[in-house]
Amino acid sequence: MQQEKQERVETVLRLLNELSTKAKIEVLANVFIKIGLSNISTEENIDKINIVDVILRDIEKNGQTLSNALARQGLLILTWLKED
Repeated sequence: MQQEKQERVETVLRLLNELSTKAKIEVLANVFIKIGLSNISTEENIDKINIVDVILRDIEKNGQTLSNALARQGLLILTWLKED
């Protein structure tokens, strides 16, 4: 199992290799967001306007979870990239 995970890491790195560092980080941030949001239960369609509210409601309802932490970290990384 560990070897399979390592192979997947190597595959992802090969796919990202042609991008700039900033673009790689942006892709990974968006992956964090998508993974996090995929495990947050909500009735509404999530978009860039309501994403923060959806995450905050999930934190209120479920406390700190890996899912809402991943989504928050992805958003934070995108914010850092935008500031550069």
